[in-house]
Amino acid sequence: MNLTNSSISASEYMEMAARYKKRAKEIMDEAIALEAQQQAKKAIKIQQQDQVNQEAIRRFFSSTKNVSSQSVSELLEKERWTVDQLIPIVHTLYEREKSAIAANNTEQLEVARSLLQTILDGAAITDGRKGLEKLSDKSSRWSGKGLSTLTAQLKEWRRKDEDSFQRRLASDLYDAIKSNTTIEKYIKKSLGLAIENEEETDVKPTAGNQTSVTVLPYWIPLSLLPYIVAAKTLLDRKDVEDIKEKVLSTSRFYCTSSESVPVAALFRGNIRSKGAVTEKNNSELVANVFDEIQHLMREKSISSRVQLFVMPDPEWAPDRDKQEPKPKPVILALPRAVVPDDTLAGRSKIRKLVRNVVSFTAFASICNFALRCYSLNWSFYSSIIQANNFAHALSCCPIVAGIIAVQAAHEVAHLLVARRNGIRTGKPVPIPSPYLHAGLFGCITPLRSFPRNRCSLFDWALSGPLTGIIVSLVLMIFGLHHTVNASHTALSRFPVISIAELKCSFLVGSLTSLIAPKVMMLPNSQPIPMHPLFMVGFTGILSSALNMLPVFRLDGGRACTAVLGTRTSALASSWTLLMLLSAAISGSSIFGYWAAIIIFFQRRQDIPVRDSVTQVNDMRVAAWIASLATSLLALLPFPGGPFPLL
Repeated sequence: MNLTNSSISASEYMEMAARYKKRAKEIMDEAIALEAQQQAKKAIKIQQQDQVNQEAIRRFFSSTKNVSSQSVSELLEKERWTVDQLIPIVHTLYEREKSAIAANNTEQLEVARSLLQTILDGAAITDGRKGLEKLSDKSSRWSGKGLSTLTAQLKEWRRKDEDSFQRRLASDLYDAIKSNTTIEKYIKKSLGLAIENEEETDVKPTAGNQTSVTVLPYWIPLSLLPYIVAAKTLLDRKDVEDIKEKVLSTSRFYCTSSESVPVAALFRGNIRSKGAVTEKNNSELVANVFDEIQHLMREKSISSRVQLFVMPDPEWAPDRDKQEPKPKPVILALPRAVVPDDTLAGRSKIRKLVRNVVSFTAFASICNFALRCYSLNWSFYSSIIQANNFAHALSCCPIVAGIIAVQAAHEVAHLLVARRNGIRTGKPVPIPSPYLHAGLFGCITPLRSFPRNRCSLFDWALSGPLTGIIVSLVLMIFGLHHTVNASHTALSRFPVISIAELKCSFLVGSLTSLIAPKVMMLPNSQPIPMHPLFMVGFTGILSSALNMLPVFRLDGGRACTAVLGTRTSALASSWTLLMLLSAAISGSSIFGYWAAIIIFFQRRQDIPVRDSVTQVNDMRVAAWIASLATSLLALLPFPGGPFPLL
């Protein structure tokens, strides 16, 4: 504003400024007074609550004749206590324990710990009585998971205190460095010893960095640990509080307790249904609630830093939690930087070199398989060995191209389903095969993102081997048809295999019996020419069947995880691997080789999906059972054939 053109003089401006300044000071004083009043009210409320808790503790233990866990359990049942009512008492005893530690009061510390442990043991007894349905009457308000809830709260309080202590320690270290405090003075100050007023000497200041050693809890899936370590990102404490207070509190997931470590957080609770809390683990309801939570995460701008997973409670125990036939859903929070990408760990050049070497070896094994298919063909043998006419080696090209085409169809099916479901995958790595029965053992295709749910994982996992099986069956049927109708001249140019190799698979032998029944009546040692398409289909069926076995990170293992869940699929994978090892000991070199591939490269548990609670539908279950039956039919021998598979 131009003062020369204004009707208000400079003195009036000065007066207005003084009034505004005075008013601003009055507003500031009112704000300070209001804040002090609020702090006083808060302090009074905390004091009153503490008095209530102390009185509750005195009444709680005075109500019991002898302070024992059994008497505590009887009081909880008699007065119809809830876990939420017990949490403030546990917190007060925890504060007593902290005060006793700070004051170095051993007697008070032992009393506080004894009372705290008595309450926890009483809660455990009450949980057991609830599990045995001794408190199944409607008058009981005990949830049945009191011990786990109270233990989770204690872990959370201790973690907060530990974080606070580490922040104070880091602040003291920073102050020591900033003030050029010597190590001797810093130690004396930390121990509360007197520091002499001596002249400053030329000593290097205290330096270093604070190292936090975190013990990861059981509820973090083991398959995520390598990626959590590689991410090197911590979970912001404010984000954890925002999830609990701004997201879950406004959703239909009623959070009853939470645990957190610097890299992860877990939220336990119940699902609200039509305004009421339900204990029923309804997978469709869980899916809808989880979608709502994900939407709230995006609205609150938290999803860019934190990712959520819903999964069955990892700490659920059927012997302890008998009142819950299935584990309740819990929500796991991880930093967004945690992704299932092994390339983040570095050594990309070494990985690329290994992948190239393995790919070349796989191509060489395919060529070797094609040459071995013609090794019993006399015209091919005489041309190559006796006449040195290597032009006949080009007759192996259809088999080589066919095997690559079948595997390409397998991988393309994976790719299309992955794109439809928003799944990122790594580059497939082919598995060489040193055996006549299979020119290629498929590919190892790693996941580079977390699938949305079990249905997405199932569709992606089975799309490849089912496509491979269908393509291989079509090629086998065409190959058998052309073999039966081929002329003598054409048969002389076909690959030659023994009847025993046809009988090593029940599926292959049955299909051959339908189209060429006289072939299967020949002795096992009899060589017979077969069309190249049949050989391609034969190796494709065996490769797909091996990959459909329910073992860990194989396609069949991932489909098994989607259908049965993580716990049951882990047992099924271990059992199947033992069966493979037993077959290998019995003399099956192929099963032994495949078991070695699994143990060295595919034995780890697969990464979890974001929603591992929502189950797959009945149609997918039937498809998985059919795929498993197809795999067994392809790997079990035809009557009269060699067993186990050579």
